Formats: sequence, C-alpha cells, structure tokens
Amino acid sequence: MRTDYLRVLNEALDVVPLDSVANWQLEFAVRAHIVEPPGFVRALFNYYDIKELTHLRPPDFNELGRAAKEGLRVLEEGIGELRVRRGHRGVVYVAGHAHIDLGWLWSRDVTREKVRRTIINVLSLLQSYPELTFLVSNMAYLRWLGEDGDLWARVREAVRAGRIVPVGGMWVESDVNLPGGESLVRQFLYGQRFLLREFGFTTEIGWLPDTFGFPASLPQILRKAGIRVFFEHKMYWNTVNRFPYSVFLWEGIDGSVIPTINYATYGADLTPRQIARAWSDHTSPELPAFLPFGKGDGGGGPTWLMLERYRAYKDLPGMPRLVMGNLRDLVNEVVKDNSLPRWRGELYLEIHRESTPMA
Repeated sequence: MRTDYLRVLNEALDVVPLDSVANWQLEFAVRAHIVEPPGFVRALFNYYDIKELTHLRPPDFNELGRAAKEGLRVLEEGIGELRVRRGHRGVVYVAGHAHIDLGWLWSRDVTREKVRRTIINVLSLLQSYPELTFLVSNMAYLRWLGEDGDLWARVREAVRAGRIVPVGGMWVESDVNLPGGESLVRQFLYGQRFLLREFGFTTEIGWLPDTFGFPASLPQILRKAGIRVFFEHKMYWNTVNRFPYSVFLWEGIDGSVIPTINYATYGADLTPRQIARAWSDHTSPELPAFLPFGKGDGGGGPTWLMLERYRAYKDLPGMPRLVMGNLRDLVNEVVKDNSLPRWRGELYLEIHRESTPMA
C-alpha cells in the first residue's frame, strides 16, 4: 500500500514544475520575502551583495498555481483508483471529546474555567465544521455552563441539534471501586435526572475512560440507570495481562449483562498511526471500532487540525473508513450482536496499585 501511495504522489508532483532547491534559490526566496528564514540564516545573507541576485527572475506564481491545481487533480484521481482497487480496512467511529478530571492537579475553580474555555472552542468549531460531534460526559459540567445564560442557550441549541451529545449519565466521572452501591446509584440518579429536566431525554451511553478498574456490581447499576452500552478505555493500561477484547459482553454478579467497548485511547489527535491502531487492536472486525479525539486535562477538546485530518483521512484506501456521528448507530450495532465474547465478574486493572516491600 505504501508503494501505491508513493506512486500516486510522485505522479502528482511531476505535474508541478519545481527543480531541486539550490543555495541561490533559497537566497532569492529570502530576499524576495517569499519565505521567512530563521534569524541566523538572514544574518548570513547580509554578507552577500544584493547585486549578485539582480539577474534572477521571480517565479511565475500564476503558472505555479495552475500546476498545483492540476497536481491535486492527479492526486485525487490516483487515490480514487486505489479506493476502488484496495478498499478500506474496516470502519472506525470517531467523536470529539475533552477528558477533563474534575479534581486532579488543580482546583475546582480551574476545572470550571477549563470547561468553559473548551465549550467555547467547540461552539466555534461547530460553525466551521458541520460534521463535528462533541461528547460531554460530566453532567456537573453542563450544570456549570447553565450559570451563563448566553453560553447555555448556545449549548442547548447544539444539544437539540445533536452536535453536542451528553454521554455517561453520571453527575461526574467518579471512581467506582471505593464508593458504595448507593453512592454510584445516586451518581446516575442526579446525572440522568438533570438531562431529563434540561433536555427531555436520558443517555444510553455509559462512559468511564479513566477509572481504575470496574467492580462486578456495575453492570447491574448501568442497566438499571438506562445505559445500553458501556464505553471504557482503562483496561488498555494493564501491565501484566493484556485485556483480550475491544468489544464484549460484561456480566455482573447478579447476571446483568451490558455490551462494553474497550477503546484504544481517549485523547487521540487523529493521526494515521492512531487511526490504524484503533483498528489493528480491534478484536471484533465485524463491528466498527471507536476512537474519540480531542485535548483533555488542560482542556480544549478538538482542534481545527484534528478536523482537517478527519476530512483528509476519512475515506482513504487501505485505511479504516472514519464515521463521525452521535454513536447511536454504533450502539445499535453492538447491542444486536449476540456473538460477542463474554467476561464475567470484575474488570481488574493491573496498574495504579500500591505495593508493599517484602520484609
């Protein structure tokens, strides 16, 4: 596949009349302000006489622009031919997200500012990228946004349009090992009740990417909270035994079963390597894989570069086909698949464990 891409790229570049860059061409580019060099390079050029460059002619930018458009046409045709001949390597659902811990290395007031800054960035990107879907996974964050009337009105409109999608259903993404069952039930009670009151619906998507393992009581709580599919990432962090499944049926201690998606990372930049890994690590190729993208921790969420990558990579031959959406189709596909492997009991995480030195 790499050889095919290089061939197509070379054919496109052959259309553009560019020679190799010589020293005098670099000098001319600097003198004509076509490129902006580092300061030390400009200082070196001060030792040359400007008269040495007077015989040079500037490039024909009109011809260069025409050739560039023709090269792009050749490139698109070549990729189209590869698309027919090579096809895709599966399907990966993607969605924007910003995993921001409510309390970690900063105070809660800082978290509030990160959330506000992130959602303003997302609302701006929604205007330029109509394909963007952004997931919000802490209902407490939505409650904070509700304190700003103008901003909240824009958020509500984006939620109604399906552009901002509340997931998780919990008040915050809590730990699930130390709290008791009643505490976890109240997380979903407050979170889902908030969604019902503000938007008229509850979420069917469970969401805990950064919790340190999951007790066997959680499937029952998830199901009774109205969750149909549980999304988690942390089992990728095992240090001894690699968790064997990316999609599986998780059975709890009371027999409750919930389809679970164990995805490769919760903060991708949508690089080709990350996209390829999301599919290569996927253990159920009959189903789509999943890959959320966006800056977390410090906040910000998706960037224009990630979205431009999505547009560039979403339909490339030899790569997984990327689908941006609110995950409803993905949830429906996972729920109806009865052939998924089954995991019974606790999802024990082999990291973040305290060790006691032997006497």
